[in-house]
Amino acid sequence: MPGLLLLTSSETVSLIRDILIIVFIILALISLSFVLVYGIFILRKLNRLIDRFEKLASSAEDVLDTLRGVGGSIRPLGAITSVGGFAARMVRKIWN
Repeated sequence: MPGLLLLTSSETVSLIRDILIIVFIILALISLSFVLVYGIFILRKLNRLIDRFEKLASSAEDVLDTLRGVGGSIRPLGAITSVGGFAARMVRKIWN
């Protein structure tokens, strides 16, 4: 059998170890590529979410600015209702 390759036990162990290292490196590269692809997908979705939050924040600022403009005319009404509430409490104390 001239084509038969006979290895000693130490050569066999080193050959199996080398094969296992190569398989581990290949699996590590495949898993890293999956992580990279899924990371890109997640970043795209996060980018969309951040854009939506920025739009929400700008519209909330517009609403708050509008409410601040209206707030000047509402403050005198608040003073009247607080006085009315004080009068109602006094009447209750008197009648009870």
